[in-house]
Amino acid sequence: MTTIPVHGPLDDRGRLLHEDDYPAQLALALARLEATLARSGRSPRDLLELRVTTTDPRAFSAARDVIEERLAAVHAHPVTTVVEVAELPPPGTLVALGATVDNRKDPR
Repeated sequence: MTTIPVHGPLDDRGRLLHEDDYPAQLALALARLEATLARSGRSPRDLLELRVTTTDPRAFSAARDVIEERLAAVHAHPVTTVVEVAELPPPGTLVALGATVDNRKDPR
């Protein structure tokens, strides 16, 4: 197994995007995670676990379809773990994603 570091709703300079917009932060964090997977020859189908770190589990529950629809579209079925924290860096970040991939499979 290989752990993919946490991805948040940040631009390439580390600046927060979509402050106060939970679904947009979640979508951007997922897009950044997918880009990291692609750079290593992987896809979301290689995900074993998706870790959601959030300051607001209720907001995640309301926006969960952002992840579920994207993963279903690419036939990915990772175990999803949600962990509540008091805050995420930088201030204003509502959600971040980390993952574990199966490294027994050959990269695509």
